[in-house]
Amino acid sequence: MSKKITKEEFELLYDENITKKQYDCIISKIDARFYEICKMCLVKTNSSWFDYGNCGYERDPVNGFFDPNEYKEYIIIGGEGLRYIDGMDLSEQFPTRWLWEDFEEELKADNKADLAREEAKKQKAKQKREEKKIWKQKMIKQVKAKLTKEEFKFIRSKNNLV
Repeated sequence: MSKKITKEEFELLYDENITKKQYDCIISKIDARFYEICKMCLVKTNSSWFDYGNCGYERDPVNGFFDPNEYKEYIIIGGEGLRYIDGMDLSEQFPTRWLWEDFEEELKADNKADLAREEAKKQKAKQKREEKKIWKQKMIKQVKAKLTKEEFKFIRSKNNLV
């Protein structure tokens, strides 16, 4: 069950005529949506926890809170021992608009793009290793052509060439 707020409710936080009761109600909805989003994106273990990024950590007992001014564009996730589902990386934040938008498809698309970039990075590293191996074999062949068998055997045993 989605706990989305509306964009109008969010914008009401910046209205100077908002009542305390309205403000508290909207913040309560935002908190519920924040935790819903985090639970969908994070693998939580016994030793991990998450909260808003402005939580107090060791310096004081503050648990973190939604700050409309600080989190107008992005909401920062604070916590410890967090792992993102399927290797996704939210850079410890997500767009504030996810409070009122359906974000699941965007999240899946971003995750697929992250996985594709990671795979491309792995392939590039593998290709570089292969190129280095070929270069090394070529250099050994060139050195071998210029040395006698005994000289090459000596160098190979001293330098672990082959």
